[in-house]
Amino acid sequence: MKDTPVFERVAADLEAHTSLGRMQARGTVRLALREAGLEGSEVTQDQMLTVVDRLLPVELASLQIDGTDRICAALREAIETMSADAFPGSEGADEIFRRLGG
Repeated sequence: MKDTPVFERVAADLEAHTSLGRMQARGTVRLALREAGLEGSEVTQDQMLTVVDRLLPVELASLQIDGTDRICAALREAIETMSADAFPGSEGADEIFRRLGG
């Protein structure tokens, strides 16, 4: 399946803001999505915002990447500037929080 535009954007921006290569950046985003029970082919804008806020920082810290807060803020800003028309309809952030137990 094809990944959503928000997945592609976050993976590309993560690569640009870190020393991670293309495959490492994509894999890191996929791991954070998997932790939330999501897939790159279905993730929505709101879901990705939640993942960037709550789960991606943990993944980046495990890779000992400096400037996690700055990187995640840049990713959040990029996601927020994307057109809502680029995302498939799916569950929202509340559903992710429920699954995460928060």
